[in-house]
Amino acid sequence: MSEPGFQYLNLNNVWTNLQLQAGLVQRSDGAITLAPIPQIEATIAQLPPAEISVSGAANLDADADGNLYFADLSRDRILRWDACTGETAALPCFGGTGSLPGQLRSPRGVLVLGRRLYVADSGNHRIQIVDLSSLQLLGIWGQPDPYAPPIASDVPGQLNDPWDLIADGAGDIYVLDRGNRRIQKFTANGRLIPEFAAIALEQPLYICIAQFDGQERLLILDLQSIDGEQRGKLRVYQLDGTADEAIAARWQSIALEQPTGMVATADTLYVGEGDQILGFDLEGKFLGAARGYRGTIAGLSRDRQGRVLVHPGGGGAVMRLLPAQAYSETGSFLAGAFHVDVTAKPPTRWFRLRAIADPLPPSCHLQFFTYTSSLPDAPTVATPILDRVNPGELVPLDTWWAAPLDGLDLLILNQPAPYLWIKGVWRSDGTASPVLHQMRLEYNSETWLRHLPAIYQRGGSEQVFLERFLALFENLLSEETELLDRLPQLFDRSAAPDRFPNDWLDWLAGWLAFDLDETWSESQRRQAIGDAFSLYSQRGTVTGLKQLIRLYTGAIAHIEEPARFASLWSLGNSALGFTTMLAPGDAQGAVVGTTATLNQTQLIQAENYGAPLFEDVAHRFCVQVYAADVDSETAMVRVQQVLDHEKPAHTTYQLCAIEAQMRVGFQARLGIDAIVSAPPPDLVLAETQQLGVDTVLATPIDRAGSLLGQTARLNRRTSLQ
Repeated sequence: MSEPGFQYLNLNNVWTNLQLQAGLVQRSDGAITLAPIPQIEATIAQLPPAEISVSGAANLDADADGNLYFADLSRDRILRWDACTGETAALPCFGGTGSLPGQLRSPRGVLVLGRRLYVADSGNHRIQIVDLSSLQLLGIWGQPDPYAPPIASDVPGQLNDPWDLIADGAGDIYVLDRGNRRIQKFTANGRLIPEFAAIALEQPLYICIAQFDGQERLLILDLQSIDGEQRGKLRVYQLDGTADEAIAARWQSIALEQPTGMVATADTLYVGEGDQILGFDLEGKFLGAARGYRGTIAGLSRDRQGRVLVHPGGGGAVMRLLPAQAYSETGSFLAGAFHVDVTAKPPTRWFRLRAIADPLPPSCHLQFFTYTSSLPDAPTVATPILDRVNPGELVPLDTWWAAPLDGLDLLILNQPAPYLWIKGVWRSDGTASPVLHQMRLEYNSETWLRHLPAIYQRGGSEQVFLERFLALFENLLSEETELLDRLPQLFDRSAAPDRFPNDWLDWLAGWLAFDLDETWSESQRRQAIGDAFSLYSQRGTVTGLKQLIRLYTGAIAHIEEPARFASLWSLGNSALGFTTMLAPGDAQGAVVGTTATLNQTQLIQAENYGAPLFEDVAHRFCVQVYAADVDSETAMVRVQQVLDHEKPAHTTYQLCAIEAQMRVGFQARLGIDAIVSAPPPDLVLAETQQLGVDTVLATPIDRAGSLLGQTARLNRRTSLQ
């Protein structure tokens, strides 16, 4: 058998050989969840009942103030919802059935660009532009004579049943000329842009603008004949009319039966399908249906905050969807093929799959499936599907081995084979999502069967049963087993955990009687553990005390030992005030008849001659720290605590702060950071110094000196001597 091993599938937030399919996304931290989808946030505007049945597009748009404008196809007018009052009313001085300027016939698409409202007057084969400030008609596109009866025409710049219109970032406007099966491009002032390449379409329904890698693209939902049936297909073009086949290929698998609208946000494409709103990411992956909306859809748009707006067409209410407030109800992924050594004999025995995930919410379920093969090709059979009759169960195909529902730790019971695939199927009610962080795949593992006598390892179905039976107990004790496997890391200061409740760094520090300060950062604590052994070897020395004071308080300490400089006084070898002192006792100790006192002194031996001279400096040291380093009482107390804990037991110390004053030997060193200056030079006018600039003349009135030209005046208050 090949060597046992394991593999983590998520390394540094990059999953190995894992493909997210419909309904799943990967978060920035690497975790996999069901795709966030919008849900109903509010009902914005109540629409009056429709007089006739609405079919086809009847779009809406929002201005910078949040007011909504939407086409009332049944009454040939434009309705406006006021964001301040919440009231819906027909746009005054515009609309009403007819073909005269300002009248409408089957209005469909609307577009707000700045303070202008563009309306696709479909039945009159034209675009009308209204100034929203004055409500004046600014222009009409698509008809050579605005006052003549409108006619449909395929002449460039003229229109035939325009349905939809959209603007790009530069302010150019694209008109879906449905009757002519084309898209025309105009400037904001109505000039046709002839450089825009002609686009041959079958039955265009909706258009929108989306950004891919910072580049705008024109998306067209075209109704095409596929296998004898009409299906909505997405087509993608650059802004000059050139087809972008690479991006369009992302949506090749999408074929809509009843497309009812389309709008793109910063990262999602929403398409109406029947009575639902489907979301796709910009890679073409299906995310799910918007939660909370089921009903007719005449148009989709977005407001200035990127929220999706839904126009129901007839009577009803304009709805607003709030992004990422719910989750897709289903999702799946496929991972593989995994292999270790395809030439191994016997083939790889895939043993165990462990999923590391957050606790599953009650409304969520997931199930894993495994599949092995001798070929590296992905399985061509259908993947596991959800049983719609019993949503609580997942039904796999025969070729996949299914794990228990919601099981996160499973034995891989497929036949040994060089290649392995893993399938995951997720389900939710839309209110929450499973969160998968990691998967660990084990293979060729040695089970607990190896601990039993050889008679139990003779092969056959009995051995397979026994291995699985023992695996139950192995799983129960898996945490303890892994803890033992990870034991070496607990002794590694770089790998040991340092988070509650596993504060292993404090435990490691206790081995050397080393205290870790709670205020230190994690990196400081780990570094201190690494240096603890070398610090312990210097414990009780001057160097060791200095390092510990610096480590715990940040203060730089100077430590002096008076005994090192003390000596017997001798003429010519001692300096008064430095190496000279009064002796605390006689050099030879107590002398009978002179210095000895009964029951108070004792005689010393000859080898200790002179020791009493140093009794007041022996085993004593002085610690000086800069006042700037210990600028609080707490800091000084902390220095004392370090000294009390780390000094040799038989010693005493004196602690003092070095104040901000120049004292040679303490704060200053002659020739380094202190200079003994000479008297100022003599004043020599016009040579080295200038009056009023760098020289002050003293006067009887101003003993401190006056600046010539400022407070001093020649011949008045100042005279030259």
